Amino acid sequence: MDSSAIGLVAQRLSFSCRATTAMALPEFAGAAVRGALFSALRREVCAHHGAGRVGGDEWSPQCPICSLFAPVDATAERGRDIARPFTIEPPLQAEGIHQPGWQFSFGVTLFGQTSSLFPYIVVASRTMGHSGFGRRNQAPGQFVVNECWAEDPFSGRQQRVMDAWNTDLAAPALPITDQVVAERARQIMQGMNAPTRLTLQFLTPTRLINEGHLGETPHFSLLIRRIIGRLRDLSLSTGTQPPDGNLENLVRMAEGIRLSNDSTRWVDLQSYSKRSGVASPIGGLVGEATYEGDLSPFLHWLLWGEITHVGKDTAKGNGLYRVASF
Repeated sequence: MDSSAIGLVAQRLSFSCRATTAMALPEFAGAAVRGALFSALRREVCAHHGAGRVGGDEWSPQCPICSLFAPVDATAERGRDIARPFTIEPPLQAEGIHQPGWQFSFGVTLFGQTSSLFPYIVVASRTMGHSGFGRRNQAPGQFVVNECWAEDPFSGRQQRVMDAWNTDLAAPALPITDQVVAERARQIMQGMNAPTRLTLQFLTPTRLINEGHLGETPHFSLLIRRIIGRLRDLSLSTGTQPPDGNLENLVRMAEGIRLSNDSTRWVDLQSYSKRSGVASPIGGLVGEATYEGDLSPFLHWLLWGEITHVGKDTAKGNGLYRVASF
């Protein structure tokens, strides 16, 4: 694949935090992080204090936060609602009640022009700390943000954007581009004739849809199709070059990759909306899956999927996975 074929640019922010009160977190805290961030941004930034009410009196297309959490395009081929240009990377393996002093981190990845909204995200992270998150009927869940870092997870490079002892913000300067992803793929390929076996770790519930039905088995062709779709949707929502090339042929090639070991399990989760009073299912697959076959054509896509997440509810932390081993 031509490494210039994807125009999407991502900027990942990581927040290092310390609990100041007891915190009670569920097994998968992505929805809780998203809800707390949404509330903080609405309170601190949204001009109408109503971000997310698409088409409602309080929603404004001129408000950056409304556009971040509820982007709308009346001409979009898949409907008015388009891909939200961010993901949440929740604290992992953090289930339980934690005492004051507990250290944890969470991430927010911004795509395209929304990376310019980073000052709002940083300000909102502090407000999140004052308000708390998690199961607040069990514990207040308050915290302080010690530091915010821009990260390139492929190279391990970091840049401090903010710390608790300095009010100045540094503009993030570690964009994740297609060239960065391609370089990481090249490094992995060095010394290998061709990868023929790899294992993916699905770290948060991964909700894959196959022809309108939930995919309860992580077949490789379904995974690749959803990664391509995710990249296309994010590219269209951010006004960048969508993936090109013979993508249907790539999916057909993916059908030849064998799922040699499936150690995933299905997790049932609900996300509750205070605004609508309705709970919606956001469960999905977690665990490990091992694939065998000629994986060379797909490595670039799989690495991009680590950044964008894959499947439904990525704005609530779902679909986070890692290429674990070869």
